[in-house]
Amino acid sequence: MPRDDLLAAQDQSADLDPLTALPAWARGEPRLSMMLPYVSLVTDRTIRTRGNELMQCIRLEGVNSTTSEDAHLDRIGGLLAGIVAQVGTGFSFYLHKVSKAVDVTLPPIPGEGFAAAVDQRWRAHLGQAGLRDKTLTLTVLKRPETGSRLPFGLGASRA
Repeated sequence: MPRDDLLAAQDQSADLDPLTALPAWARGEPRLSMMLPYVSLVTDRTIRTRGNELMQCIRLEGVNSTTSEDAHLDRIGGLLAGIVAQVGTGFSFYLHKVSKAVDVTLPPIPGEGFAAAVDQRWRAHLGQAGLRDKTLTLTVLKRPETGSRLPFGLGASRA
């Protein structure tokens, strides 16, 4: 009967914590916020980590390492190394290569002529090629100066 379903639902709600509306077993579980490596957003592009570091990720574009000359890449690497050497120990730099699969599905050419046969073989080749889009991401961490103590409240994380 429908009334029995209502009584069963009321019995289940009696097992919930009145403040959090969670079952009793959830009290011993760690909170999701304690598992995240960051605390808050300082600006739209800056994150404050648990270690009170400021972090930004920058996508690097414009140079394709596959098609660029080695001398050009070496010069860019030397310039980046010069920047890193000058900023001191208050900053850390991490370079990530991110690769994701490229969707190569194309609409087929209709018919049974030469163009359709070439298109069918080309789509089969693209499907087996495993094409990937590769991007470089530079993560910059600014560590707090040793001895500095910043208030770690809600107001401190606002810009």
